Amino acid sequence: MRILYITEARLERLDGTTTHIRGLVSGLEAAGAEILLVARSGNKKTEIIVPEITRGFLPTLRSQKALLTFLEELIRRYRPAIVLGRVEYQSLAAPVLSRRFHLPLVADLNGDLAFQMEGRPARQRLLCHFVERRFLEASSRILVTAPAVAELVGHRLNLPHHRFLVLPMGVEESFLDRIPDRAFARRRLGFPPDKPIALYLGTLTPWQGFEALFALSKHLPNWLFLVVGGGPLEKDYRRSAPSDRFRFQGFVRPEELPIFLSAADVLLQPPRHPRHCGMPTKIVEYLAAGTPIVASDRHQTEQDLAKRGFLYCADFSRPESVAAIMLRILENPAIRLETRNRNPHYVRQHLTWRILGTKLLRELSSILESDS
Repeated sequence: MRILYITEARLERLDGTTTHIRGLVSGLEAAGAEILLVARSGNKKTEIIVPEITRGFLPTLRSQKALLTFLEELIRRYRPAIVLGRVEYQSLAAPVLSRRFHLPLVADLNGDLAFQMEGRPARQRLLCHFVERRFLEASSRILVTAPAVAELVGHRLNLPHHRFLVLPMGVEESFLDRIPDRAFARRRLGFPPDKPIALYLGTLTPWQGFEALFALSKHLPNWLFLVVGGGPLEKDYRRSAPSDRFRFQGFVRPEELPIFLSAADVLLQPPRHPRHCGMPTKIVEYLAAGTPIVASDRHQTEQDLAKRGFLYCADFSRPESVAAIMLRILENPAIRLETRNRNPHYVRQHLTWRILGTKLLRELSSILESDS
């Protein structure tokens, strides 16, 4: 099956969006699909770089017209069977082309766009609302990473539940193969062997709940809080964080992540904004690393994993209770050993991109069969 996957993301960025797009493509390719990946930028030879997209109402319309012309020629040349489009702020191309060429459309929806557009100018929010509704109403299936996204967006736009397909975040099998033991990871990174380390991985944005770690650190004066990632609030957080307890590593290459995650004693997922309800990329990477996880109890994804014994949930508004769980993990080596044995095994069985790509390809095949 040949699939045209349209996104306006910049694929050279080291963030969850890029991880998700590349993972989805590799999973579908491993399952036997042929992917025409159309993106704003990137460095894979198989990627087709689309014309530059500009923001603003009239520039958006002009750039989308140029993009449509580009994609029409692409479809006539390669004749894909289905269009997979990532739903983004100004993503008009996928639904327009799906209708024009009578191709089934599948939406890749990362989260609640209405929430993501809060604070933007009114014209941008209006355009986003129009694009989102038109895109999702035209789609045969809507991919989401967590049931909560389907419930939130489905209720807001009055979309039937059966349109949504939950496809969680995944990791490459090579990620699992690169997980070192804790002692090796610390030697390699130059960390003291006996220093308690808590690690946060992710983009530093207002809705990630990172500020909760400042209050938590006061209850763990001997711990080092290692921050792997960057973003718009990195400079502010660097100024606010106690320099003797926080180390900001910045973004690291995906192939370097396993060694950082393995060096920690605990991996942290603080409380995200309530409407930021998709499955975070970091959660599956945390699971793959086999290091104990302490996460906020605010979201359904984390609650479900806690009920199945894959992580600990805690109320981060009570930092003393979170600290108590972290100290219990530190003082009980059996917890780390059990997590090391259980979590990566679960990921290898259920959450590799190869497995998720196979599941998605079956769903896409059923869409084509029903349309034939």
